[in-house]
Amino acid sequence: MQHIPFLERGDLIYICSPAKRIQAFTTDIALQKMEEAGFRVMLSENIHQHDHYFSGTLEQRLSDLQFGLDHPEVKAIFSARGGYGIVQLLPLIDWTAFRKNPKWVVGFSDVTNLHLELGEMDFPSLHATMPLSYPENTPDSLSTIWQSLKGETYTLTSPTHPHNKKGTCTGLLTGGNLSIVYSLLGRTNPRFFQDKILFLEDLGENLYNFDRMIYALEFSGIFDRIAGVIFGGFTEIKDDKSVFGQSIEEILIRPFKNKSIPICFDFPAGHQNNNLALTFGKDVVFTVNENGASLSF
Repeated sequence: MQHIPFLERGDLIYICSPAKRIQAFTTDIALQKMEEAGFRVMLSENIHQHDHYFSGTLEQRLSDLQFGLDHPEVKAIFSARGGYGIVQLLPLIDWTAFRKNPKWVVGFSDVTNLHLELGEMDFPSLHATMPLSYPENTPDSLSTIWQSLKGETYTLTSPTHPHNKKGTCTGLLTGGNLSIVYSLLGRTNPRFFQDKILFLEDLGENLYNFDRMIYALEFSGIFDRIAGVIFGGFTEIKDDKSVFGQSIEEILIRPFKNKSIPICFDFPAGHQNNNLALTFGKDVVFTVNENGASLSF
C-alpha cells in the first residue's frame, strides 16, 4: 500500500462537492470545525453552483475535484456531501499528479466510488462523515477523523449482536456503501478483495434491493475472498420483514452461514449521527467475541 503523509497543524484541507448540490451554510460550519482543529481550509471554485440535481455541470465538478488532486499544497480532500454523481467523473479523472503527490480523500456514501478507485491503485483513503452531516454528528464522528488523518492509533467498538460470528482476523479494510460497491462490480476486479476486511453500509433501500445486491456480490466471488465482514448502519429501510419475509440481518448474513470468518452488525459507521472514521487500505485487527466487536487501527 502506498504511503500518504499524515496531517499536521497548519496543513491545507480542500473541500469540493463532486456530486449533489450543497448549501453555503454547510461549508460555513465545516470551515469553523476544521479551523478549530488547526487546519487551513480552501473551498473549490464551483462548490456552491447548481446544475439541476448536481453541484455544477459535469465539467465544473470534474474541474474542482481535479484541482484538489493536482494541488501541490493540499493534504486532504473532503467531499462536502454524497448523493450521486462521482461515478460520472471516474473515467475522466487524471491521477498523474496525485500519484506523485498523494493526499487523503475523505467522505462516505457516493465517495465510495473514489475509495474503491484509490484502493485499486494501492492508496489508502478515509471513510468518514462529511460537512453536510457535521451539525448532527456525534463528537466522536469528527474526532476520529483527526485521529486517523494525524496517524494516531485508536480502537472502535460495537456491542454484541445476535447475528455476529466470533473470530479474529487482520487485513486491509475496504468497502463503503453497498449500493455503490454493487454498482461498480463491472469496474472493480474481484481479486482486489482478496484477504481484505469488507465494510458495508447503506440507507433508503427496499429489502428486496438489498437481497439483490447481496446475491450479486456473492455471485461475483467477493465473499469467497474476504477475511471478515463489518456491517455498519443500514438505515431508513423502506419495507420490513412482514412485507419481504426476511429482516435486513437475515438478508446480509445468508451467504456467510457456512463460512468461518468474523462478522459483526451495527458497527458505528454509515448514514447515522455516530459515523466513526474508518481508514481504508490500512491493516487493522478485527475481533468479534462475546463482548461485541472491535476494530483497531
